[in-house]
Amino acid sequence: MSNHPARGRWWSLPATLVGVPVALAALFGFAGAAWWGFDLLSSFRWQYLVLLTPALLVLAAARRWWSTTLVALALLADVAVVAPLYLGGAPPDLVPALRILSFNVQGAFADRGAVVEFIRESEADVVFLHEASIDWERDLLDADLEYVLTFSRPPEHVFGTAVLTLRPARVRPLRLGEGGLRSIQVDLPADANPIALLGIHAPSPVSAERAAARDRQLAAAGDWAAEQTTPHVVVGDFNATNWSHAFADLQRRGRLRNSQVGFGVQASWPVERVPLGDWLAIPIDHLLHSQSLVTVSRRLLPNFDSDHLALLVDLAHAS
Repeated sequence: MSNHPARGRWWSLPATLVGVPVALAALFGFAGAAWWGFDLLSSFRWQYLVLLTPALLVLAAARRWWSTTLVALALLADVAVVAPLYLGGAPPDLVPALRILSFNVQGAFADRGAVVEFIRESEADVVFLHEASIDWERDLLDADLEYVLTFSRPPEHVFGTAVLTLRPARVRPLRLGEGGLRSIQVDLPADANPIALLGIHAPSPVSAERAAARDRQLAAAGDWAAEQTTPHVVVGDFNATNWSHAFADLQRRGRLRNSQVGFGVQASWPVERVPLGDWLAIPIDHLLHSQSLVTVSRRLLPNFDSDHLALLVDLAHAS
């Protein structure tokens, strides 16, 4: 009589204890529109891949067929939504027309001096600094940068978004969805190729109420994009990964392209100062753009002592 099940009972137990709960979490993550807690589970797609792959191999070798089937389904579903981020990309001969820097400086935590020096050398056309405090405003003014500075922080708020443009532009705060003062529109000069940019910092989804507020703001950003008649960009701290139902809704409403495609996951938060930050990191800092634009390059910058990594993207006009 075969003793495979007996042998598999002990050495496959860790794979079962890890693989089955992780597989369930991965699959429930696809039901994020039904409940905000499920949507949080959608955030960890690359971590699920790392955990499910060895679990599948062990469970298959142990002939734990029900567990193997469950883990295989979850793994295939994850591959289907992660792999496209590594495929495609812009043609190599496109010339960048616009460089955008977006960074959640986390209030007083980021190294203001290092960030200012990077901005000075970055050649970014537009810079969004989210959670910029009055100290940030003072240091940016004192730095004598070759940028036009605009601060959107209301007097009664501790933080706001600072916008730096290399040339004069129309910059104005917008009330989009809940927490609308975290949205700011930048209209670049219309002399040749006008571009409209929307910088957003959505609420963190740590409760049902805040998750709903985030969803409304992202939906409103999608509606904003759908109304634009010139090339346009939505950029910032979405507090949602690209696997969130709210991100998908924004992209669908605005008919937008995800700059991640062709460049990988690029997890941006939490990092460095957070325990296990590199392992837990997820992509919540994003740039989406209209079909008339193409992402030429996209990279995360070295840490500036925030719990976010800054996002630097070069865009070109589609031919």
